[in-house]
Amino acid sequence: MRKPLFRVYHPEGYDRLQTDGTLDFDGGSLLVWRDRTRTHLVAAYSPAGWITAHWETKEEEDDDG
Repeated sequence: MRKPLFRVYHPEGYDRLQTDGTLDFDGGSLLVWRDRTRTHLVAAYSPAGWITAHWETKEEEDDDG
């Protein structure tokens, strides 16, 4: 079974990111890493650059298929 994607909503829409769930929050900024070694940054959002984030649901995955 494929691991769900992490969905980050921002003012322009949303991004679907592959991560094991390693996240950092720094002064309101959100950093999304590929894995716990933190050697590959997937995405970085400024405090005003992201609204909310969650693991993608099956329904969302099917809609974006």
